[in-house]
Amino acid sequence: MHWDGFSVEDAARHLGINASTARSRHARAKQILREALATTTSRGEEEIGRTAVHRTG
Repeated sequence: MHWDGFSVEDAARHLGINASTARSRHARAKQILREALATTTSRGEEEIGRTAVHRTG
């Protein structure tokens, strides 16, 4: 797995965490993003936390 050209080990080193923690945080961030995108309403608004973002285009 790579993030912007960094290996998991490189990213973890830069963040000051171990590689397994970096993998876990990455997986959790992807899950949160999936859930946020799944809440898109028919009006084109996404509920992300307490903020509604209106998409244009």
